[in-house]
Amino acid sequence: MFVLIKSHFKDRFIFYSLVISFIFAALASGYIFGRIDWNLERLFLHYNIIFGVDRLGDTKDLWYFFAGIVGVFIFNYFFSLFLYTKDKVLSRTIMFFGGVWQIFMFIAVSFIVSLNS
Repeated sequence: MFVLIKSHFKDRFIFYSLVISFIFAALASGYIFGRIDWNLERLFLHYNIIFGVDRLGDTKDLWYFFAGIVGVFIFNYFFSLFLYTKDKVLSRTIMFFGGVWQIFMFIAVSFIVSLNS
């Protein structure tokens, strides 16, 4: 197993995708836990251009964003690790789109934080 993890990290495409995923996951988590006032009664959780704010929630609802960020990061890594010996292209694709997911989650979290600031 250790040899598989070591060879998985030697693949540059997977390593850079993992680093990008980790950086944006850390940034989004920092936005969630560092810039939100946890004493607020209600938060804007979703904004639509047509309807405006269409979802309000408690501060505990931000844990779902954090769970989505961490859950997708861990799932993509282990799924990519599992598929690495069978299909390297699919493993690289999973890690790439995991990085794209983290970028979009960071954008969504930054919009939510800016709505509530």
